[in-house]
Amino acid sequence: LFRSPGPWCHGITAGLHPASPVMPGRRCQEKADDDQSSRVTLVRRDGVEIPVGVFYAEMSGDSYEIDITRMEQTHVESGRVRKVRLDKPDTWRFSKPGGGWGTYPRDVSVELNRVFLAQKYGIHKDLNAGGDADNAGSPTLPAGMQPAASGFKGQTIASMTELLSGVAARSLPVESVLAACNQLLSLAEAQPAQCGAAATLLSTLALQQGLACDVVHARHAGLVVGSMRLLRAVFASAPELRLVGEDIFDRRYPKLRIQDEGRKNCIRCLLARGMVLGANDRLPQSKLLRKIETDAEPMWAEKCLDSMMDICPQLPDTVRSRVLAWLGLAE
Repeated sequence: LFRSPGPWCHGITAGLHPASPVMPGRRCQEKADDDQSSRVTLVRRDGVEIPVGVFYAEMSGDSYEIDITRMEQTHVESGRVRKVRLDKPDTWRFSKPGGGWGTYPRDVSVELNRVFLAQKYGIHKDLNAGGDADNAGSPTLPAGMQPAASGFKGQTIASMTELLSGVAARSLPVESVLAACNQLLSLAEAQPAQCGAAATLLSTLALQQGLACDVVHARHAGLVVGSMRLLRAVFASAPELRLVGEDIFDRRYPKLRIQDEGRKNCIRCLLARGMVLGANDRLPQSKLLRKIETDAEPMWAEKCLDSMMDICPQLPDTVRSRVLAWLGLAE
C-alpha cells in the first residue's frame, strides 16, 4: 500500500516519525510536538524548486492538499475541490458547503503565507516544512529572500508593514525601497484616512532601509495628497533635500481642491522651502492660491535669513532687520 519516498520528498522526510507512512503521491506528515502541530508539510512538484502549497491532516482523519498556484483545496479522501483565499496577511480561508468561508488553523495559515510569499516574490530555495512558533501568524519573508520592486504593487499598508518587518535593515535594493515609497504615497492619495499609517511606515523605510525622498515625493505628499504629516515624513527622510526653484505645479491637476486645509498648509510649506508655483498655464484660476503664495513669502525670507545666520553667526542682528525692511517684511 505504501512506497518509499522518492527524490521529490528529499529534505521533508527528515525528522519524520519512524512509523509515519508516506502516502502515494502526497507529502507525509511530520511528528507532532507540544508547541505547534506539525501536521503541515509542503507540497512540491517534480522539477519545480518552489513549493506550490501545503498538505495537512486534521485530528478527525481528514486530510487536505492546498495549491496556492490554483488557489484551491482538495479533500484527499473524496477528491472534492474548494476555493481558497487570502483575507489578510495572517488569515487564509476556504469556501464552505452552502456558502460562506471557513478559517484555516493558525499553523496552516503560517505555512500558506510562506508559500504564497515565495511564489509571489520568486524565491528559489527550500522553505522549512515546520513553522516557528515564535513567528506564528507573521507573514515574514523566508531567510535570504527580498521583495522585488514589483512586489509592492497592489499591497496594502498593513501587508507592507508585515512584509517589511521580516526584512533585515539596509538589505533592500534602492529600487525596492523607492517602489515601496511610491506605493505608500499612492495608497495615501486613494485613502486619506491612511495618511498617518503611511507616514509611519515611510519613516520606518527611511530609518531601516535608507529611504531618501526627492522633490517628486515632496510634491506628491504635499500637493496631491495634501497631508502635512506625510510631508513631514518626506522631509525627515532627506534633511538636505533641495527644493529651491522647483515647480509645485509641474503639470495641470484639474481635480485638486485648493480649499482643502491640509493642501493649503502643504503648499504654503513647500513655498516656504523655496519652491515656486510654476507656469501660469498649469495653475488653477484661484485667488486663494495667490493668497497662499503671499502668506508664504515671509516664511521663505525668514528661512533664508536663518540659513545666513547659521553660516555666518558673526553677522550683527541689525543685518537681519535691514534685510527684512528692504524686503518690505516686518520682523
